Amino acid sequence: MPLLTMRILTTEFDRLLQKHSTSTGLPVIVDFYSDSCGPCRMMAPIFKKVAEQYRDKAVFCKIDTNRQHELSSRYQIRSLPTFTYFLNGRKVDQDTGGIGEANLRQRT
Repeated sequence: MPLLTMRILTTEFDRLLQKHSTSTGLPVIVDFYSDSCGPCRMMAPIFKKVAEQYRDKAVFCKIDTNRQHELSSRYQIRSLPTFTYFLNGRKVDQDTGGIGEANLRQRT
């Protein structure tokens, strides 16, 4: 599955979690970011690389916190970037900051 980078609506995100919870069983890894955030820009190519390498094992999604306030609030995003990991439709883990490629791979 390709990296989802579109402007995702709350209802679309909820459907994405539901689909992978009930149909595929794949985890969903979300990068909450902002274009004005330095560490977010640093982690973007790393997130994309990991998404390409694990495309058959997980679903990767980027959510711009400046455009999607509702999801940012729902998941209590307080610093950027924040990588949130979902399994069976539930948040199971979260990392903040420039965590690096090794940690992102390990969590994925």
